[in-house]
Amino acid sequence: MKRHAALLTVILFAACGEGTMNVGSQGGGGEGGVGIPNLGGSIGGELGGSPSTRGGAGPTGTGAGPAMGLGGALGSGASPSPTSGGSPSPASGGTPGVAGTNWSVVGGVGGEFGVLEFAPIVPASCGVGNLRGQVWEGFTEDAPLFPTQEWRLELILADDGRLCGSATHVAEGQMPLGVATDPDAAYPPGITEKEWSQPSTESWPGVTYSIVEGYQRGGTWEVDLAASELWSDWCRIQQPYAGNNGYSCLPEDIMFMQDGQYYYVDSMLKEHAFSPMKKHLCRDRICSCTSKDCSIAMASPIEFHLNQTSDTELTGALVNGNFVVGITLTLDVTR
Repeated sequence: MKRHAALLTVILFAACGEGTMNVGSQGGGGEGGVGIPNLGGSIGGELGGSPSTRGGAGPTGTGAGPAMGLGGALGSGASPSPTSGGSPSPASGGTPGVAGTNWSVVGGVGGEFGVLEFAPIVPASCGVGNLRGQVWEGFTEDAPLFPTQEWRLELILADDGRLCGSATHVAEGQMPLGVATDPDAAYPPGITEKEWSQPSTESWPGVTYSIVEGYQRGGTWEVDLAASELWSDWCRIQQPYAGNNGYSCLPEDIMFMQDGQYYYVDSMLKEHAFSPMKKHLCRDRICSCTSKDCSIAMASPIEFHLNQTSDTELTGALVNGNFVVGITLTLDVTR
């Protein structure tokens, strides 16, 4: 149900005896083990981490055995084979390692690095068939340090229990957000570093969020949003730059700070001042890019955990940023 970005974890197993390994930071890579005389060879690659959208070219490691050891190597997420690195696992972040040959003094070669990626935001689909529309509105309970919020959920209900549609953090009297036009400025205008730099960003008043996953079953309703959708328009106007680990909306090497202001240099050698928010969203890949364009990725979930207490009332909890608060929603029977 929950879609949280997880760091790719690299696991290495040492070869027989006193072989050594380096641990990579993202799926794939690292040194091969040291071969031990007559006791088997080395491990060529590392086990792959969590899935990545693409494998970025990265450094590889090699291991040298001091004496003859039997070849066999463990590939990236694969089973051992006497002379090959094994076939790659579908969940591998990198390419498989290459085994040492039989009775070789050279260990295997580590796999390439995978690239950590967030999944893109994809609105939930209810398919086709007998679909019903409902609108639920209500308020969060009073809580310390968390002002009361008003929410409106415009839901589509499918016969199999799926929920799709949208949820709006209602802000009475607030002007609608303008379209993002400056790729280097903070967005929305007036957003503070405290608001965009939190590990779990809260919802922004006046924004309508897509439901990325939802269901209702046995009186339990679950609705998930992505707070990062706030920057969807801003991310679309970014220019992708090639780097060592794929593409980013900031060039990796041509960036500097002067008098407290960040600058980067584009392909035409023109300097651009930019907001620290851009550095956060681009470098952390919340704004994810390909060679052609950029789009916002799923990050900072907002979650509704609700129970149906009557035909017209839902009560439960709202997880919003670093806060968990009670919320009550009432069905709008006029719609």
